[in-house]
Amino acid sequence: MKLLLQEVQKIKKYRNEGRDIIYGDVTCVYYGLYKDYTWRDVFSKGINNKIAWGPRLIFVQAGNAKGFVTKASLVMGDCRSIINKEIYDKWLRERLIPNMQPNSVFVVDEISYKSTIEEKVPNSKSSKKTMRNWLASKNIRFDSQCFQPELYEMIKKHKDLHIKYSLDTIMEANGHKVLILPPHHPEFNPIENIWSKIKGKVETFWSEVKGVNYYDVALNSTEMLRLADIFAAIGPEEWHQAVDQAIRCEDEFMTLEYAMDIRQDQLTVETETENNDWSSDDSSSSDSLDTFTGVNDTDSDTEVHLPNIEELGYHYSFESESESESELNR
Repeated sequence: MKLLLQEVQKIKKYRNEGRDIIYGDVTCVYYGLYKDYTWRDVFSKGINNKIAWGPRLIFVQAGNAKGFVTKASLVMGDCRSIINKEIYDKWLRERLIPNMQPNSVFVVDEISYKSTIEEKVPNSKSSKKTMRNWLASKNIRFDSQCFQPELYEMIKKHKDLHIKYSLDTIMEANGHKVLILPPHHPEFNPIENIWSKIKGKVETFWSEVKGVNYYDVALNSTEMLRLADIFAAIGPEEWHQAVDQAIRCEDEFMTLEYAMDIRQDQLTVETETENNDWSSDDSSSSDSLDTFTGVNDTDSDTEVHLPNIEELGYHYSFESESESESELNR
């Protein structure tokens, strides 16, 4: 949660600076992933055809509130389609970066081929020397007498703020910043909503060309033009709505974080007050007991007189065991 908070704060900061925020992602649609009907109600099935997992279309794109980045689209469609770091990096250098505005910010989610770590972070089995060198290189202060587990705890505490990805190197070399969203937070990336619209149209496209051979789904020029038209149909209006939705999610998230922070402070103050009250009660109880018994810390050798029960005004009569038994026998 701390890392997500930092990334959202950075997005808002860069947006306020007037920098162009570009949202990127990769998605795919498998051949056979089409539907004749949408979900209608809880009693009727929406997808009436089986989903076939096999050949697929892979889309790589990026955009902002103005629409898709011009000339940055990459579509791969055959049974051998696969996306990896080499292809992704080539797309960055040859299609995305040349068409980005100077000093832009590129926002993506965390996927292995996008966010390959350039500098390895020491793990729990690394040597003390390796751990010390890493901490020193990040200007993190540590005690030279620390044991290996202690050094590793410090590394775990700071590593998220100092991990450098190959994506960072590529973008920074061209004057851009990168923000990598933590997993499971698609609400902060507007392109996820855009993919939803694209996939709906692509599913219809699949249903119309599903008669082609299952293992030979390489798209011809006519079909590629139809896909291009699908992308062209998603314009600035759809993108503007998606970005606005992401901004609302950011605002709601920040509002919740502020509320939780304020509540945490209140709980801390209440706990401290309760602890102080308990300390006061303990102190007064101790003083009362000392006064009652006549104990004086400074005069520990003085003989203390403890009053007996009669002197305190309490009077009890104690019956003997024989008397109690005779009373019961009556």
